[in-house]
Amino acid sequence: MKPTIKPKRSAEQRAEDDAIRRQHAAEPIRQRPARTVNQQSFAAILRLVARFKAVRESQGLTLAQVAERMGIDQPALSRLETGKMLNPTLATLLKWAEALGQKLDVDLSSPLDGEKTMNRLPNPRENGTLLSLKRTALKGGEKGRLYDKGVLSVINQIESKGSFDPDLTANLLDAAYVDQGLGANMLTVEERVQAQELLQRCGWTLEEGKQYAAGVKDAQTLLAVYRSKKGDT
Repeated sequence: MKPTIKPKRSAEQRAEDDAIRRQHAAEPIRQRPARTVNQQSFAAILRLVARFKAVRESQGLTLAQVAERMGIDQPALSRLETGKMLNPTLATLLKWAEALGQKLDVDLSSPLDGEKTMNRLPNPRENGTLLSLKRTALKGGEKGRLYDKGVLSVINQIESKGSFDPDLTANLLDAAYVDQGLGANMLTVEERVQAQELLQRCGWTLEEGKQYAAGVKDAQTLLAVYRSKKGDT
């Protein structure tokens, strides 16, 4: 069998290919695929990827070391970390967590499961996690004043009515940071205007809005047992 001979490319064709590669490297595609996950889920994927990178750097590990543990090449892991590949499989995420000595918990529940447990939720005034979060936030933690404000907004809801609803303000601010701060281009023009108006009303910068949203998200995650099922969408 004769070997396949690749057609020779002209200097102009090679230059055009190089220009396309440079353009993609400078402006990677980071848009949410149409008709797939919603805005909040898309932002959650980016936040998870950012956490993987933060853990790697905190452990002093290089991309090459983690990639070797995962059994993939370094460029592939780099694409994951930089958001150029936004559809990692569950198997990839699990291997990624294991390579960093972490555990990724995945769960699936029905709204009915929450209704069955609403009558036996832990008393907020006796919940150690809640009390510890509240003490730290009131004292002023290391993550900033607006982070503490976000934490307390969740705790105040729980203490007043026994549960918390999704914080649309935090969701919008979080999405705005991912959209503008990380260049993900995931918000509509209308949503960008709403986020900008919200920041102006609060007198916050984009980074400060992210700080508040982070406090809300962390408190909601740690106190998820109190999530209002009526507020789920």
